[in-house]
Parts: sequence; C-alpha cells; structure tokens
Amino acid sequence: MRCSSVLCRLALTFGIVAPAIVAAQGGSVAGTVVNRATGAPVAAAQVTVAGTALRAFTDASGKFALNEVPGATAILQVRMIGFRALTDTVTVGATGVRIALEPKALELEQVVVTGTAAATAQREIGNAVSRIDVASVTQAAPISDVQSLLNGRAAGVLIQPATGAVGSGSRIRIRGASSFSLGNQPLVYVDGVRVDADFASGPQNQDFGSSSISRFNDFKPDDIASIEILKGPAAATLYGTEASNGVIQIISKRGTPGPARWDFTVRQGLHYVSNPEGRFPTNYQVDGAGNLLSINMRDLEAQVGDIFRTGHLADYQASVSGGSNALRYYVAGGTELQGGAEPSNDFRHTSGRASVTVTPSDKVTVAANVGYVSGPTHLSCEAGCGRRVYTTIYANPRNVGNPIRLGFHSGLPAEYDEVYHFTQGLDRFTGSVQLEHHPVQWFSHRLTFGVDRTREDNSTYAARVDSLIPNSTFADDPGARGYIGITNRSIDHTTVDYAATATFALSPTLRSSTSGGIQFYHALTDTSFANGLYFAAPGLSGGLEETKSIGAYGQEQIAWRDRLFVTAGLRSDQQSTFSRNFSRVYYPKVSASWVLSDEPFWKLRFVNQVRVRAAYGESGRAPPYNAAVRTYVGETGPGDLAAVTPNGIGNPDLEAERGKEIELGFDAGFWDDRAGIEFTYYRKKTNNEILQREIAPSIGFSAVL
Repeated sequence: MRCSSVLCRLALTFGIVAPAIVAAQGGSVAGTVVNRATGAPVAAAQVTVAGTALRAFTDASGKFALNEVPGATAILQVRMIGFRALTDTVTVGATGVRIALEPKALELEQVVVTGTAAATAQREIGNAVSRIDVASVTQAAPISDVQSLLNGRAAGVLIQPATGAVGSGSRIRIRGASSFSLGNQPLVYVDGVRVDADFASGPQNQDFGSSSISRFNDFKPDDIASIEILKGPAAATLYGTEASNGVIQIISKRGTPGPARWDFTVRQGLHYVSNPEGRFPTNYQVDGAGNLLSINMRDLEAQVGDIFRTGHLADYQASVSGGSNALRYYVAGGTELQGGAEPSNDFRHTSGRASVTVTPSDKVTVAANVGYVSGPTHLSCEAGCGRRVYTTIYANPRNVGNPIRLGFHSGLPAEYDEVYHFTQGLDRFTGSVQLEHHPVQWFSHRLTFGVDRTREDNSTYAARVDSLIPNSTFADDPGARGYIGITNRSIDHTTVDYAATATFALSPTLRSSTSGGIQFYHALTDTSFANGLYFAAPGLSGGLEETKSIGAYGQEQIAWRDRLFVTAGLRSDQQSTFSRNFSRVYYPKVSASWVLSDEPFWKLRFVNQVRVRAAYGESGRAPPYNAAVRTYVGETGPGDLAAVTPNGIGNPDLEAERGKEIELGFDAGFWDDRAGIEFTYYRKKTNNEILQREIAPSIGFSAVL
C-alpha cells in the first residue's frame, strides 16, 4: 500500500516526536522512607532528584511522590536531621521504593543556614555550627521557653539567668563577651527576618534601674522546628555589622505533607521555693543587754503564715498541619499562664502562629509565616527596692517586737505586694514572606521580606497607702504617697534580604559556587514616658531612635572531589550611626574544610567520618545611636523662654567595633556514627573598642565615646 509523501512525512514526524514528548514529560517515583534501626516511618525527610530541581517531603507515614522525573533511571538523594544522608538509584515509574536511613551522631551532610541562597551542607563550611532539633528535645522533656532549649545543648553558649521570677529572661553569651559597652547579645533571626531580642525589657523593677523581661522568650518552643547557632565573627561574617556576638537562627515549623494532623498539648506544673527553711539562714543579733538573739524561717512564718506561695503553671496549645508537596501548612495557637512563688508575680500570654508553603513548580517555592503574641506580665519588686526574699533573708531578731516588722528586715512581705506594682502589656507581630527560585540547575536565588512589630506598655505603680505612711519604713519612701511611671515603647524591625548563588563544574573534580547578596535593615524605637509623684506634678519625656543599614556580600567556594572546600568572602556595610568620617566598613572571611575520611588513604574502620576545619572571619558592632553627632536637649531658660543645653559632644571619627576570630577544629564519627565528637579551638579579639571617656567640664559636655 502506497501513501502520499505528505502523509508519510507526517507519520514519520509523529513517530519520532511523540515519543520524545512523552519522554520529556517524564515519569513518577513514589515510595517510603523509614528508620533502618526501628522500621518506623521518617516524616519531613527531603527527597531530591540529582541533576534536577525536583524535590518532595515525606508525610507523616514516611511516603513521598515525585512527578515528571526525566530518564529511565533517577538518582534520589534523601536528607533528614539526625540521619545519614543517602543516595540511591531507582527506576522511573517505580511506586514501591523503600529507603532506609541510618541514625547517626555526626551529621556532616545536614543542611545549615549560612546566609547564602543555596543549601549548604555542614561538610562544606570551615566553622562549627550548632543545630538543635527542637522536636526531639521537646519530646524528651518539657521545655517552658526558648532559652531553655539552648541551655546545655550547644557548646560555647552560656545562659545567665537574671532572676527566678516567672516571665523573666536570661542573658545569652556565645563564646564569652566581645564588648565592654555595646552589649554582648547575639543577633536573632526568625525565618530569615531579624527580630528584637532585648534581654532587659519591661518595667524597672530593680532599684539600680534594670529590667528583666526577655523578648527572646516571646517565641513558643512548640512552633519551632530547629535552631541554628553561628558562633562568633568567623561564622557570622556574611551577616555584617552587629553579628560579632554570633547569630541565632530560629526556623519555624512548616507542616508535613499528608492528611491534617491535629496535636493538642496540655502542660501543668508548680512554681515554688524548694525547702525554704533550709535555704534561708538563721540570723543572729545581740540586744542591748548583750543577749544573743536568733530568728529563722519558721519563726517568721509563725508571725505571718506562708511567706511564699505555690504558683500554678498551665499551658494549653493546639496545632494542625498537613498538605501536599504543592502546599503545606501549619497553624497553631494557645494560652500560657504562670504564677510565681511571690503573689505579685505572674504572666498570661496568648499566642498564635501560621505558616503556608506553596510550591507551584519544581523551580519556585513561596513561604509565608506570621506569628502573634500578647498578654500582661506582672513582676515583683527586686534587687534593692526590697521584696519578700530580701526582707526575709536579712531578717533581724531585734525587730521581733516591732509590730510593723515582726522580725523582718525592712517591712512585711504583704506591704511590698500592696505598695509596688510592675506590669508590662505586650502586643507583638512577626511576619515574613520568602521566595525561592531555581530557574536552572546551576543558579538559585532567594528574596526575603519581613517585619517585627513590638508594642510594650510598661508601668511602675506605687499606690498611696495611708495606713503605711505614718507607721512603717515606707514613710520615708516617696512612692508610699503615690507614684506612677508609664513607659510605652514601639520597636519596629524591617528586613529585606536578597541572595543568589551560581554553581559551575570547572572540571570533573572541581566545582565553583559563587554567591552574592544585599540586605537592608531598618530599626525604629519610639519611647514615651510619663510619671507623676504624689499625682500632682506629672513629668513627660520621650525619645525616637531610628537606624538604617545596608550591606552587601560576595563569596566564592571551590570544592575538590566533594571532600576539600575552600571559601573566601567579603562583606561591606553602611549604617546611619557611623560617623561622617567613617562611612563604610569591610569584613573579610576565609575558611577551609577537608573530609579526611573520604580520602582513599583513610583506613581506620572504627572512625568512619573525620573532618578538619579552619576559619578566619571578622564582624563588628555599630556605635550607639547619636554617639557620632553633637546633640542638645531642650529646657526652660530665663524668663520661661525655650532654650537648649549641651547633651552629647559627638565624635566625628567614631568607627565601628571590629571583632576578629580564628577557629580551628575537627569533627569525628565512630562506629558507624553511633558516637561523635566535635572539637573547636577559637581565639577572638576586638579592635576599635568603643568606651566612654571623660572630658574637661569646661567644654560643657560630660563625656565622649
């Protein structure tokens, strides 16, 4: 049978092109990821196809599915925190693939946040990064706040509690102190957005002017997937100015593909002073006749009853998560109530968090995260202004016969509760949107935008108590006649961050990764203060602090046989608090990582992984607000005319503090990673230290930085 030339050509074309189109569309691969040791499914594991941008996450049952997989076979790469990364070749079209991951103590393959757009494995960087898998921690023990997650779980991270009151926070130090005058708190990021982490917020309930509420604890451990800690300038160079004290990255939960999963959590607890009779000493005094007098906790409680109470702790949380590979979600909310051992100390916070991750294609991922927390915190009087602890621990037996002291040092505990009231009202919103785009295999870039809005209403209130004025130690305290001080603070942080990474194969054994990015940060703190003594002559004051910074970085990494990695980078920053003679600062970095156990000469079987690393990097701290400019304050002059008086002289040559750090170390895994060790030596130095210096009073200014 003969056919026309046109029909034959069409048939031939269709016979060639159609299979090509079908092949281009690709097939599917589906399967299950399990724990090799227990056989249990592994949820939230990342499954990618080598050489493509295809990826999927396992659901709660450990199942995954990949569509449009090209070729007849595919190389799957599977990663999950706490497990050894696995690479497996499968047949396209297979739907029963079973992948077993081995648990391990050393995780050189885990992906960590470094500031670049591309995913970076631990083996590729020359500095130590601590990562805390929050889910495993909270399953093992109840955790009340984020600072408790860090305590004892990251080498070089020190948590210094400020007070034992509920609602109070702690100071965080990473590898010690770096500055005398600019503070030593690390930067904190939540889902790529810089947030307020002030450790001394709230009303000044301590007589030397300190506050004790930490903004770091506004985030709920139940909403956090993991925490990563970059320690010092060597690791945090790409984060620029303000990062010399280290960086803490909080990654919130984003949900797991699968049916809706509901979780309800109820926690109950008690807050009390353990063994007060054994903790508070017996105090001795001698009366006028030379007789030895004594008083202890039991004597005091015989006078007034229980000095401390048993506070109730209650936490009620609910969450739902699920979705598919194209859309994942996580929504949570709850209420936490805590009562302290002192009746005047308690807090109640209501919080919520939501996350939606959309993957419309294998090249684009959009993630949106929002969080909100509100509620009051009530603090007791501390450190210098008295309190139950102070008046009890310094009890004086000579005061036993005094009806207004009954043996206590300065006053009855109930009087402190009646007179002093320290309260903070809080409303805080944190939100971010992150767009990741992988247009081609060798290039990826990311854009992050986010805000952190905090509103604090801090009040110090001393009620006028007529019964206390004539007959107690409060008679000499002006606050006993009535005092109120209100400080309202608005703290706004805005982050815009763009990063890009291009990866090229220079040869069969060499790979180049070039990264660059630019960041813009804006911080605005608006403070207003009003106070009244005797409620007759109120005083008003306020302040507005606004800082802006813009920075850019470039980084180049060369990898040889995926076992030796050399990285060099440079960060440049401009900030509004820099002086006019110092407009820009540069921070270099260089590091190397060598996975010795991947070399052919490595023969120690019981040591299955060994990596040596070295890094050098710089970062800094910006000068305080207005320290570089001359300032004046307004006041009433002669004849009730408006006038100004000198405030700060300013330093036109003031530079940023510069932290420099050298880090050396190694990581090793033993007996198939059943045990691991991380060793790090570091040496950190701060140059251009900013200190306050006295100047001649005749100039009209008191000091200069």
